[in-house]
Amino acid sequence: MAVCASCGQENPPIAKFCLACGSPLAEPEAPSEERRLITAVFTDVVGSTATAESMDPEDVHNRLQPYFELVRRELQHFGGTLEKYIGDAVVAMFGAPVAHEDDPERAVRAALAIRDRIHDLNASDDWLELSIRIGVNTGEALLVMGSNPSLEYGMAAGDAINTAARIQSAAPVDGVMVGELTYQATREVIEYEEAEAIAAKGKSEPVPVWVAVRPLEVAERGRAVEGHLVGREAELDQLLEVWFAVRRERLPGLAFVTGLPGIGKSGLLHEFAARIAAGGDVHWGGCLPYGEGITYWPIMEIVKDAAGILQSDDTTAIAARLGGLLESFAIDDMEELRTMAAAVSNLLGVATTPRGTYQAAQITQAELHWGIRRVLQLLARDRPVALMFEDLHWAEPTLIELVQFLLEEQADVPLLVLASGRPEAADSYPGLVRQDGRFCTIRLEGLTDEGARALLHELLGSEELANAPAADTLLRTAGGNPLFLEETVQALRDAGMVDDEGWHLPDDTDELPTPTSLQGLIGSRLDQLARPEKRLAQNASVVGTVFWPGAVQHLQGEAVPPDPELVGKLRSLEERDLVREHELSTVAGELEFAFKHILIRDVAYGQLPKGRRIWSCTCASRSGCARCRPRSSSRSSPGTSSARASSRGRSRARPSSRRSSKLSLRSAQQPTRPSDARGSARQTATTRVRSSWWASSGRRKRSGRGSAAPARWTCWESYSGPTSFSSRSPMAAPRSAAQIFARRH
Repeated sequence: MAVCASCGQENPPIAKFCLACGSPLAEPEAPSEERRLITAVFTDVVGSTATAESMDPEDVHNRLQPYFELVRRELQHFGGTLEKYIGDAVVAMFGAPVAHEDDPERAVRAALAIRDRIHDLNASDDWLELSIRIGVNTGEALLVMGSNPSLEYGMAAGDAINTAARIQSAAPVDGVMVGELTYQATREVIEYEEAEAIAAKGKSEPVPVWVAVRPLEVAERGRAVEGHLVGREAELDQLLEVWFAVRRERLPGLAFVTGLPGIGKSGLLHEFAARIAAGGDVHWGGCLPYGEGITYWPIMEIVKDAAGILQSDDTTAIAARLGGLLESFAIDDMEELRTMAAAVSNLLGVATTPRGTYQAAQITQAELHWGIRRVLQLLARDRPVALMFEDLHWAEPTLIELVQFLLEEQADVPLLVLASGRPEAADSYPGLVRQDGRFCTIRLEGLTDEGARALLHELLGSEELANAPAADTLLRTAGGNPLFLEETVQALRDAGMVDDEGWHLPDDTDELPTPTSLQGLIGSRLDQLARPEKRLAQNASVVGTVFWPGAVQHLQGEAVPPDPELVGKLRSLEERDLVREHELSTVAGELEFAFKHILIRDVAYGQLPKGRRIWSCTCASRSGCARCRPRSSSRSSPGTSSARASSRGRSRARPSSRRSSKLSLRSAQQPTRPSDARGSARQTATTRVRSSWWASSGRRKRSGRGSAAPARWTCWESYSGPTSFSSRSPMAAPRSAAQIFARRH
């Protein structure tokens, strides 16, 4: 059966177009494997075997069917994917086939929701008497991705799933138990109770576990943040200029701040809110990525904040507080008051208006928008107001229509809308991108080297630590992204690699752990790509942080020079801020690109199965192919020791034993990294790619001293000089791609 990529409808093999929506049915692509950081949820019914023994099969089915439907519904509601059923156990995964930046949190929230719904299900039918245990665990797994990952994928394999099953068996009845990585990723948003480590079957060491109690209330938006703003003074001045213009002209205005995840958008908004607190009111709202009734969620938060409504208030208390807010406006026009009352009551789910005069549901969308806008305008009448909309990239079009409606000029309304979002929000809603007086758009880029080191000084609390050699590695890894820097410092603290006394990194290390939260965040961005673009990014990651279209195309097994289609895909990656083009190329006749951030390259490379990494190096045989082996057995020529080292490296097709040992001890949250373009110890994969690409041209390599190397050595691994193509030395400028590939054979 052919599955439609547009609507998911199954079609007979003979169909060329979908029978449901008419979309063309493309030929299915061969499944591919990917390594993923996933969160597994294992749910099982307690005592089901003993209960089923004394029951008729139909009764067993009738008892379990509501349970299966409930579990499936809650898992899918939070973005999980059912992996399989094992008897009355349900196995699900978050982070596959599509990753989200908060997959561990989604998984735990789904597990807690299942626990609560099972209680409600038992209350509705005493005969069911269902009790469950749920285990949640985060770790690395190998997935077989189908031709349409949003609709299907194959089996998953990895210790993370097995460990989730072991944790589930040790969980309390009607309880949720999680593993260590899940706990670390969610401890700020989920309340936990400590539990003793469990002796899981097949595990050499006890498994640390925690019992999830309940989700914590959403942290108050606009709360004071620790420390101070670093490196964003110019952007802050722009926002203040717009605010002063809105106050001066008493007309609505808009400031739109965009930037990559973790670049500092929220920090800038918080600092701005602190600066204007004395001269105006600030109300916060944020868009949500999933859930029901989220279209107007930011407006709901803003209205609740303005009316003083608490999360614990029931509908009666909510109605009373809304009534107090409306009465404070002193409006004489009863029709206007009725529309506003119906709008805010409908927005917050109150059945009637505050005085119980009208049914809140009896309102059109136009009236709803008008009523909401009028309430916000009246809030700004006596004191200027700034409305903070965070994460606008998750906004639905209906909310954007309302925001634009708020910006229509209205006299005596000093109202500023300050929105933040990722770059795709500006692309999706160009009407919000304006630059004129009371309007501005700010695109945040990474911190400068000076700003990043100042932030690191603040995080570490020591100028000496911030200027130590190890700090240079950390700053290079963070790449000017404040969130990356903060999360990596926290990961290093948790791992005992840095404390108040100093740095405690392993000897000769040039790698730092990639926090789970950052893997999920970057993985979710890669999953937004179409499959060809995503595969292109993964292949480019094998070449290195810096790469060239010719090398990437050679990796894909194509013998022609880079075509416009491949370059166009690279342009697409550039538009999504994943890669950037260098102004100057170190390879004659070739464009040169680099990943925007080293962690993006690391996550893309980490998704490749190890077998595919070896294949991508064009040497499927561990002993090396004919092209990568010496053409003569003679070892007496210059560069012999280098050649022997190269031969040993090829026989393993992996890092040195010392390095391999260190890699094997890493936690699941840290992907194995290949070489970067700085010529570090992580050269194996990159040099293989560059060797086969360059050697295919028949060009002789040169030794580190510039003398010609023996002609029989065509593999780059036999080259004893610098291995960085980004070097500006003469050896880093080969002939054009056309000439290289013309002589490939």
